[in-house]
Amino acid sequence: MAAQVLSKEEADKEIRDLMKALEDLKTQPQPCLPCFEPPALDLKDLEDGSSCFERDTYTIRHAVFDWTVDLDKRRVEGTCILSIKRCQTRSHHEPTQLRLDAHRAMTVESIRWRLMSLDFEKTRWGDVGDEIVVEMPDDFREGDVTIAYGTTGGPAATWLRPKQGGPALYATGRCCANRALFPCFDVPSQRFTWAASIRVKDEYNVVAAAERKGERVEGGWRVCRFEMATPVPSYLVAVAVGVLETRAVGPRSTLYAHPSTMEAAEQELRGVPEKYLTAAETMFGPYAWGRFDVVVMPRAFAHGSVAHPHLTFLAPSVIVGDGSLAYTVAHEVASTYFGALVTNASWAECFLNEGLATYAARRLTYEVDGAALADLEARVGRRLLEHEINLVQSEESGGLFSRLRVPVNYGIDPDDTNTDVPFEKGFAFLCAMRDAVVDSFHPVRYGEDQKRAALDPFLESYVRAFSNKSVYAEDFVGHFVKVHKRAALQVDFPEWLDGAGVPPYEPETPACDASIAACEAAVDRIQTDGTRVGELWRTWPTPQRAYFLDLLCGTPPEDDAAPPAQLYAFCRAAGLSDSRNGELTMRWALLVLRDRLELKDGDVERHLHLTARQKFVLPVFRALAALEPERAVNCLFKIGLGLEDRLRRKLDRVVEADPDTLADAKKKGAFAKLCEMHDKGLL
Repeated sequence: MAAQVLSKEEADKEIRDLMKALEDLKTQPQPCLPCFEPPALDLKDLEDGSSCFERDTYTIRHAVFDWTVDLDKRRVEGTCILSIKRCQTRSHHEPTQLRLDAHRAMTVESIRWRLMSLDFEKTRWGDVGDEIVVEMPDDFREGDVTIAYGTTGGPAATWLRPKQGGPALYATGRCCANRALFPCFDVPSQRFTWAASIRVKDEYNVVAAAERKGERVEGGWRVCRFEMATPVPSYLVAVAVGVLETRAVGPRSTLYAHPSTMEAAEQELRGVPEKYLTAAETMFGPYAWGRFDVVVMPRAFAHGSVAHPHLTFLAPSVIVGDGSLAYTVAHEVASTYFGALVTNASWAECFLNEGLATYAARRLTYEVDGAALADLEARVGRRLLEHEINLVQSEESGGLFSRLRVPVNYGIDPDDTNTDVPFEKGFAFLCAMRDAVVDSFHPVRYGEDQKRAALDPFLESYVRAFSNKSVYAEDFVGHFVKVHKRAALQVDFPEWLDGAGVPPYEPETPACDASIAACEAAVDRIQTDGTRVGELWRTWPTPQRAYFLDLLCGTPPEDDAAPPAQLYAFCRAAGLSDSRNGELTMRWALLVLRDRLELKDGDVERHLHLTARQKFVLPVFRALAALEPERAVNCLFKIGLGLEDRLRRKLDRVVEADPDTLADAKKKGAFAKLCEMHDKGLL
């Protein structure tokens, strides 16, 4: 006999009754429930080896930045005033040296406390930065330390020339990057408030991830003031300077974009942030930051969208002309809760940001856009996870990067842990916790909507409990145990956190079964009718299109691959050679390379010119270098100068991977010289 499905009201009543019964049990002994403890936390394993920060020495409470941004010289000059307090250690030993993260892109002129000039030394710290060691006076307890310095911004800054949509500076704040913008404790466990006064020529605009407090124009310069009254980690300090138009796209959202992209961006984003913000507030509590403004980034932006308090930097790859990727704004809204408001205390556990945000984003997509799109995202994400884990397990790390908790020891760049694993394995972890909650309330017969929402109350209470704090996995798991004792017994937390490989648990995605079946049928049909498949493909949402191309890419060429003539027909009908959607052109370029579709060779170069986002460029460049090394180097010459430093170095490492088969060193040396001239503003 089929189980009766209750209405939402009936299910809610049963849940309330059961919760009341559980509350009554709290005062009674529960021998049937074994004792459960969260996984033990070893802070040594979670220390960030890329930072010189020393626990229990000093804390930064507030920072004041006074910057002059010169877009012509591509340099930031000014001061950083850090309000610092010395910690009292248990041994009563007071530290005499203040260690700050910095970068070789930074030149420090002086460091002062009160009227006293302090001695300091700036040296290298690993591969991702420098350290500034400041000799502090014996009588220092707390006070303002003023650092006068200049910087080109290094990995924190994307400088653009006029041909790239500039002159402009985009400092978007990323893992281990902001140490190149200002001296700091560049670890997510350390939070501080900040204020800034930013001076630029008056033809440019300034926006920042903080509340705007006013501006004035004097002597041909514009001075803008910002204030962040809520403590945040260093990586959440972000600024954009350039020729930026503004348009309102919602009651609490202003869009900033270069005039050349404003019309397209406004058309695709009008009303989009508000619908996700409204849904998020019903699930996870009030939106804490007041404004959700959006900056659409230029093509040279190598990374995905980045959410900050007050301001989100949206990847240019989201604006594709048809609004088909606008749903990705849901992830940025989710990140303002899980990332900005509650932050991972260590990059070793970045799934506490990205995994929770991915789960929350798909909850928003489910409520706003429907179950089919949310489940399609999850199904595509699962394939990405399996591919990523197979890749990292074959590398020297021995599967270390396939874990949710990755020790960031000295020599490991935390940015290397930012793969699909924390996003998608973290999402699966949350789904397993949700299903455990559902199972623990076995007397209640859940409908699909109630099942999907089963973890929402826990996440809302988690945000309330840890708002404006940086947390470890122990805090997250401990809170779940506190709220859902019975459900916690069904989740193997140590295996989820520290186990390597693809998790055996796979979230159910029933709403997309029909879409997946359509993709599988299309794979069979393309053998004989590529044109019809292309016409059907155009009617599908982006995740379904991506899944279909993944199926094609996963078909061994020697087995059931479609004939080239049918793939060409499919491409023409689908319009892939004209698409601006990087999710799709990346997959098509990989298929062109794998099946050696010579008539579409130009689509590979077109894709590499279309976007500078690492997610889309790196896989195609690797595949091209493996098949045609010399052609890969020629492409590097053409696209390299428009890329961010980190991505350009990664592509150069791909070229250097096999010196016996890849292009000669003279070309690489010439390319490196061109890049150096470009960075100095000589090109």
